Amino acid sequence: MTAIESHAVIPGWNDNGQPLPDRLDHDLLARAYKFSETAHLGQKRLSGENFVSHCVEVAKILADLQLDSVTVASGLIHDVVEDTNISVVEIETQFGREIAEIVAATVHLPVLGTKQQRNEAIQERLADPKVFCNGAMIKSHADSPYGVEVLVRPAADAPTMSRPAKDEMGQAFVDIKRDEIYELKLHNDGPFEVAVTVSVDGIDVFTYSDDRDEKTGRPKYSYYIIPPKGSVEVKGWHKTNDPQRADNVLSFLVTEYGKGAASARGATGKIGVITVAYAACWEKEEQKPEDEKGARDSRNETGFGPPVKQDLVGLKRHIGAVREVISVRYTR
Repeated sequence: MTAIESHAVIPGWNDNGQPLPDRLDHDLLARAYKFSETAHLGQKRLSGENFVSHCVEVAKILADLQLDSVTVASGLIHDVVEDTNISVVEIETQFGREIAEIVAATVHLPVLGTKQQRNEAIQERLADPKVFCNGAMIKSHADSPYGVEVLVRPAADAPTMSRPAKDEMGQAFVDIKRDEIYELKLHNDGPFEVAVTVSVDGIDVFTYSDDRDEKTGRPKYSYYIIPPKGSVEVKGWHKTNDPQRADNVLSFLVTEYGKGAASARGATGKIGVITVAYAACWEKEEQKPEDEKGARDSRNETGFGPPVKQDLVGLKRHIGAVREVISVRYTR
């Protein structure tokens, strides 16, 4: 298959001048692309592009990481089950069991490892996803210093309670019903600060923030900073750090599919998934951790609940390599 033919089969693949690598199974990738393109027909990204372009970008990243044809093909169809009516059984029928079993993974990444070792960790978890659930605590593995709890209240005036998580085929699942409000408690039992990104339904929690960078117009903040041996509560979508406002956070409210925060922006990927990524951080260069030296029709989604007040303050930190990614599904 020539570069021209690869572009014709998978539009956007060689926009940067790099055709499909010869080592990959071109026929498999072409089939996976057409399957994904058909499944996501009519779905759009925030940019207005067809959603399948996102799938192509993911597959290109996996190819650049020198992963195999099965993994790259899985990248092309990774959102089909979550965002369409196609089942895992149908994917298994079309592409076999190995691809059907590759799902979004909870991953622990070795900071001191080489690029190859980090890539192998990703590949291993894609092929065999694992998670550790102990009551409401969710970790990538039992000894991890990082964890996530989901706290739920059935109504705005009800108390918040931790909700147990279950391991379902290697993915954490917390059952949150429509019209329930939830919060996240992020834990850091490690010896240094960590910077944490949080996305819900594929939307970063700072997306709707009123605190904007004057030059770029983008949200001013990107991370929650957790002190060593500490924890932070994320009560909802960030609006502002202004302590005078009682509505500086909009709570996470599970609502009808099509009426949530992701749908409000025209996004259709990763609905029903909470993703938390941990990275070490430091204020001064001399505080940099040693291992950073030299070294991402009942369906529900999360919308905007009642405003709540949360004490927030802006900080500046250097951010290191991602150490942990924890995904939690809250709707089937």
